[in-house]
Amino acid sequence: MPAHAVRRRPALPALLLTVAAAALGGLALLPAHAVPAPAVLASSPAAVVLLGETERAAVLGRPPVLRTVAAPVVTTKRAVRAVPLRAARKRAEPVLAGYVCPVRGPHSFTDTWGDPRPGGRRHQGNDVMAPYGTPVVAVTSGVIKTNYSRNGGISLYLEGTDGDEYFYAHNSRNVAVTGQHVATGELIGYVGNTGDARGGPTHVHFERHPGGGRPVDPYSFLIRACGA
Repeated sequence: MPAHAVRRRPALPALLLTVAAAALGGLALLPAHAVPAPAVLASSPAAVVLLGETERAAVLGRPPVLRTVAAPVVTTKRAVRAVPLRAARKRAEPVLAGYVCPVRGPHSFTDTWGDPRPGGRRHQGNDVMAPYGTPVVAVTSGVIKTNYSRNGGISLYLEGTDGDEYFYAHNSRNVAVTGQHVATGELIGYVGNTGDARGGPTHVHFERHPGGGRPVDPYSFLIRACGA
């Protein structure tokens, strides 16, 4: 070998490491270009086993197996707030469209329909309790007819365009006059305690007469019109 010649070691990927001696059927370490034919290796299964996956596939004449690794799926948990059952319930009766509460301001009422009154009478409406002077308004559009009586005191009727009639009693003062056309929610009077309510808590005695006939319990109507 000339002095200037340098022995180069073959690159490691270029070598095919196999096991020699009896365990491998007499095969020694061979370069990759000198790998025996598959038929020869087939007689030495241990040699094939010790080869890398790529080399083993090349020796056995099989395409290399390409493995793909799925990217991990990242999930996030979203906090779910429990909703109380009572908050999810809807109103038993929807608010009436086109109607308003007979008083505009703080108020309260209970179903006093049919309660006994002096002289053997029965209560034919509901009392909407409110501070003195609270505005009284038309529950719907219609025509006003004012009235005064010993029991009802300063009162009025509203002949609604819906075909029903509404009666307001115990007002401290009426603003609307007989024959006046009023719109829904328009001011028609003020809360008081006139008539047989004198000296007692201030309120509006409210009646509803379907079709202008006999009064019916207005409690359901008030709940829907007043949103309470």
